[in-house]
Amino acid sequence: MPTLRRLGAHLVLAGSLIWLSACAGASEFLKAASPKARVVGVRLTDLNLEHITVGFDVEVSNPLGVDLPLLDVAYELGSSGTPFLDGVAEIGGFVPAGGSKTVAVPVRLDFAQTLSTLSQFRPGNQVPYDAALSLSVDPPGLAPIVLPLRKEGTFPIPAVPKVSVASM
Repeated sequence: MPTLRRLGAHLVLAGSLIWLSACAGASEFLKAASPKARVVGVRLTDLNLEHITVGFDVEVSNPLGVDLPLLDVAYELGSSGTPFLDGVAEIGGFVPAGGSKTVAVPVRLDFAQTLSTLSQFRPGNQVPYDAALSLSVDPPGLAPIVLPLRKEGTFPIPAVPKVSVASM
């Protein structure tokens, strides 16, 4: 009887090891087959004395065999450890099966709000920023996936131009 118990314990151990290795293989497969995103560009799309719109260009790759619906991008901007803006940009659309797509994520910064939070900066300065983006996608048949992104850079705060009249 003790030999039978020992054999049963060995079978349970062997089955557990096989199950764990299958889970690890499935995990590696899902990691390799999951969508990826990266920030490929940052540009100013609108600049005036009241606000600036920063466009984050995000490339999303879809290794899946089906189109990948895009949901939204949550963002938070900070400077020197101080958060000063957050929000959500609805992007919609989809990334084709086995392909990639670049989507624009517009983020509007109002200077009055930004300067009240970041009082050490004045018009004419370059403000360093750290952007944390979370792109949400909805693969068919699976739970939505959030792809985290980070980007650092600077944006200008325009100074009011000095105007003088030489003569009338």
